[in-house]
Amino acid sequence: MVNIKYFLVETRDGLFRIEDLRFLDFLFPKAYASDVKYHYFSRDNPTKAIVVGHKDARVFAKTDFNASRDTLLIIHGWTGDSTAEVNIGVRKAVLAKHDINVFVIDWGPAAKRNYAAAKWVVSDIGEYIADFLKTLVSTYHLKISRVACVGFSLGAHVCGNVGESLNGQLGHIVGLDPASPLFLILKKSGRLDSSDAKFVQVIHTSTTISFATSIGHADYFPNGGVKQPGCGDIIYQKCSHHRAHKYYTESISTNGKKFVSKRCSGYIDYTFGSCKSKIKSLMGDYKIDTK
Repeated sequence: MVNIKYFLVETRDGLFRIEDLRFLDFLFPKAYASDVKYHYFSRDNPTKAIVVGHKDARVFAKTDFNASRDTLLIIHGWTGDSTAEVNIGVRKAVLAKHDINVFVIDWGPAAKRNYAAAKWVVSDIGEYIADFLKTLVSTYHLKISRVACVGFSLGAHVCGNVGESLNGQLGHIVGLDPASPLFLILKKSGRLDSSDAKFVQVIHTSTTISFATSIGHADYFPNGGVKQPGCGDIIYQKCSHHRAHKYYTESISTNGKKFVSKRCSGYIDYTFGSCKSKIKSLMGDYKIDTK
């Protein structure tokens, strides 16, 4: 983790504010189960969510929820809610291709706190979501190994905490440019890492505010991972940061074929065009490349 105390946050095009990472807007912040809502979608119900709270899982007996299908969780990042672009894009793309259960997780009441406070509670949010899944297991015999989690920014760490709470039994996790401020690379608990699911894929698109090192089983650094084409100066990270979920959404629509990647030993070799490995894999897609 880079030891930074502040970073710029783009609020609207051309406007920025300074986020102070030393400041908590709550003393010892706490998230509650009521801060999390579960928006259920399926191929038969792709646009109008069935929204439930933490204790409402039994309502799915009256829906087309099918525990024998795969299940995908989509989790937004800091300042987001159910309407976040990552939620809408990934949901539409995956249901157009796959007949699965989709839960868009809205943890907006906690995510909209200042960054330090939102980061503080990702473990709580992950535990609540894990408890919700355990209810689906006990009520409908859902198989955790057939549950995947896709999370953007802080949402990637929420996915990690879901997986950690379930002893790494999730089928797979895709971390979309996981946020790095206030996380320690040497401290795996509380952040996304390779032990949180049977397979963890990570897509890094803005390593000034994400991790510059690998934290999953397979880590992808499109265009080097520092900044993305057309996104301007690296100090304005929002554009490159959000490319992670845009690339992932596009990869689902194209079955990953547009994002053929080549293994490289490090960023310096990439910079000098010295990636000599012949091993290739596909970045993204719902059916991720685990080779």
